[in-house]
Amino acid sequence: MNLIDAYIHEVTKRISKDKRDKTNLELKSTIEDMLPEDYSELDIKEVLKKLGNPVEVAAKYQDTPRFLISPTVFDTYIRTLKLVIPWAILITIIVQMIESIVLYNGEGALLTAIIKTISITISHIISVIIYVLFWITVAFIVIERSEGKNISIPLIK
Repeated sequence: MNLIDAYIHEVTKRISKDKRDKTNLELKSTIEDMLPEDYSELDIKEVLKKLGNPVEVAAKYQDTPRFLISPTVFDTYIRTLKLVIPWAILITIIVQMIESIVLYNGEGALLTAIIKTISITISHIISVIIYVLFWITVAFIVIERSEGKNISIPLIK
């Protein structure tokens, strides 16, 4: 019984506390039903192999999803990112170029101003990409968790 108890422990430690007792009894019953009347250690190992990895078995008992963006809307999520990120980068570049032209007062070397503008633009692009990734991900999580399972965004192909 030591292998069975260890397997059940590995499964139940990965699920919520309120479901552990029920899952423990259910797994024990399932394993005992799968075993022959006069079973050996080898029979136990075969049954546990059939049940599978304890992590995967525990995932079946979870009510909450184990992913941020579900597979059903993942393609839409990626298409949205591919659509929004290039525009965000383009707008960032345009705004930074306009800002540097307007704020350039003629003092100092032009090459220094250009290098400074490029470095500031690159840092702003990185920030904008992080913001876009974060907020689009949050939007998809909220929509999906609020039962908006069929997210359909018409995009031009």
